[in-house]
Amino acid sequence: LRSMLEAFDRERPGRFSVVGSADILGILHGDIVTGRNRGRAIGIEVKMPGQKPRPEQARWRDMFIKFGGLYILATCIEDVYVALEKEGIHCR
Repeated sequence: LRSMLEAFDRERPGRFSVVGSADILGILHGDIVTGRNRGRAIGIEVKMPGQKPRPEQARWRDMFIKFGGLYILATCIEDVYVALEKEGIHCR
């Protein structure tokens, strides 16, 4: 295990994730989302305008949404705010 982790560190220092996963992952506080004490996973994929997710990113997105996660494809911070507002989450 140690040699595997050392090799991994040489190839991609500071990164450890699933292939295709969103660039930014987090958990929205439950009281904000539902008014109850239960959170919701959020994944934000950051792209340049006009770019689309790669096939492995699209598969990860579909799985994430299927299991109740909030997925946002963002080209700017405004995209994030708009998506959160659509979910009834006010953060401005």
